[in-house]
Amino acid sequence: MNSYRRLHEILSKLDQKRLIPGTLWSSSLNCGCAMGYVVPESERMTWVVVGDLRGEAERGEDGVEAFCYASTIKPLFGGKRVWRTPGIQAAMEREGFTIAFADEIETVNDDGGPDTGEEAEERYARVMAYLEARFDEPV
Repeated sequence: MNSYRRLHEILSKLDQKRLIPGTLWSSSLNCGCAMGYVVPESERMTWVVVGDLRGEAERGEDGVEAFCYASTIKPLFGGKRVWRTPGIQAAMEREGFTIAFADEIETVNDDGGPDTGEEAEERYARVMAYLEARFDEPV
């Protein structure tokens, strides 16, 4: 199946038709980015030492914080990109999504950034239209 169509199917089943930029998931908003809805809840977060944060964090116990990944992809030296965790890789490959596809969708999702005033519902509509326009494209 076409990856654009498959992601569209996943997102169309959401109760809340909202997407946010810059993070796979926001506990406070109970919402995520387009690819964040594909990632299992157990794989969206990692635990890091306080002070080593780059993104949304929630205060945890014992001096660590829950940190939600900003992307499903981790860049390596030399321009290589890999899936951020084996769990994310398994979820994405189960849906037939490639690293290039995830990177494209994360870029589209985040396009404009959080300071443009685009509401979560507007972002959802924009991403869905982008996906629909590519139903016939090979991925």
